[in-house]
Amino acid sequence: MEVFQANMNDADLLLRLADGTRNDRLRRARTEMRSRVGSALKIPARRRAEIDCVESVDLFIVLKPDTRFQRADFEDLRPLLRQALVAGCAATGTFMNDLVLDHIGEALRSNIPDSARLQEIPMTVGQWREIESRYKLRGRGLRELVLKDFAANYAGTSPTKVGGMMSLLGIEKWSRKMDTHRKSPKGSTEAFLADVTKRRNRIAHSGDRVGQGRAHITADECRSHSTACAPLWPHRSRWSRRTSLRRRPRSRRSAEGRTSGAMDSGALLLVPVRPATRQSRSWLIRQLRLGE
Repeated sequence: MEVFQANMNDADLLLRLADGTRNDRLRRARTEMRSRVGSALKIPARRRAEIDCVESVDLFIVLKPDTRFQRADFEDLRPLLRQALVAGCAATGTFMNDLVLDHIGEALRSNIPDSARLQEIPMTVGQWREIESRYKLRGRGLRELVLKDFAANYAGTSPTKVGGMMSLLGIEKWSRKMDTHRKSPKGSTEAFLADVTKRRNRIAHSGDRVGQGRAHITADECRSHSTACAPLWPHRSRWSRRTSLRRRPRSRRSAEGRTSGAMDSGALLLVPVRPATRQSRSWLIRQLRLGE
């Protein structure tokens, strides 16, 4: 999960930079301030008139003479917000990829019939020959040479792709189960994912342009999209051993009396407070399969 965590850290940093460096100062620094700052930074007196500053609730940034930046550069920080959303979506795709690869072997060994999506994954003659020549365990070769490439290329945030990845593990009607888990209206999970994916694609492929200009985006909007895209796992899970996909786990309660890993009804998924583990991903599989 290192790649997922790195992408989510990138998204979080971009959001904090956009929030923290937004210039709230309406006028240039006064002469007295420029003189004091220049003296502290040992800037020659003749050049202190070129000093300017950017000020926000969190930061005071000095623009030194010959700087490559202008105050206007800190007025519109929407590019950072757009890239934060893209990074959050990339993290979700990474999570889905890892989720499938961690459990596809278990799904193949189970008594559950293979899904149509799994049966339709192609294997080339070259891959078949490599599996026969390199692997004693053909199932391992299948996962490492065929399924790994498919999952990496297919994973994404759109409802179709999330459903396709879930179907590889024998999980059907995933969005309905997720709606129930979120206690949200029927179809809201798919609608949310479709909206996030549409915005991500518009940013990546057309610079977030709508008509003659670029679409508006706020830090709160981006944060709601990015955090809600982060993969779900129980941040207070106390599962001590791996449980079979076919076994129905007992409900566990957190200190607040809610089931561990329960979602906020306003978001699809929760941001983790610690790195995900195989146990936590097993929990997601059980929840989706059993519809709890």
